[in-house]
This record gives sequence, structure tokens and C-alpha cells, in this order.
Amino acid sequence: MKQLLDLPDEMILAIINRVKPQLLLLCSLIGTRNNRLERIVLERSHSLDLTFDYYKSPYEAFMKRFYAYVMPCIYDNIQFLAFNLQHLTDISTFAQAHCG
Repeated sequence: MKQLLDLPDEMILAIINRVKPQLLLLCSLIGTRNNRLERIVLERSHSLDLTFDYYKSPYEAFMKRFYAYVMPCIYDNIQFLAFNLQHLTDISTFAQAHCG
């Protein structure tokens, strides 16, 4: 982690942009208590793609973490959201709990 933190923000952004699916990156970096990395990731969370089949193992745990910890940190920043219908119930539940 130290070597990553030594890089300039632009280089970290280039690495972040290569990680697919990006939800895994969000789940891995938000909540790490590294303010710099969290800030960089949060600033880039305007567009969110949930079309990957996250409900297959091993991603199901990431989805639980995403809705419990990540989504509350980023939902104000989201300008575009693409998702499969299988996410509709979780998104609706989250919206009712946090945006209502």
C-alpha cells in the first residue's frame, strides 16, 4: 500500500480507471481509513455500472458491503447508474432507507 500512496494522484487515477468491475475497487478502498485514496475514489464515483453479475460467488459478499457501507458514502455523487433488473430490489430498499 505504501508504494501506491507514493504515486501522484494522476497515476492512481489511471490505475483506478483500469480496474473492472469498478464496484470491487469501491468496496476495497472505501472504509480503509486512508483519506487520500477514499477522496480520489469518491471523486470518481459519478458513474456507476452494476451490470456485471455480482450475485454470483464470490461477489455476493461485495454486494452486501456495497449497499451497507459504500453506497451511503457515494449516493450523493452518482449522476449515472446502470444496473441489471436483479439489482432493482436492493436499489429500491437502499433508496427508501437513505433518500426518503
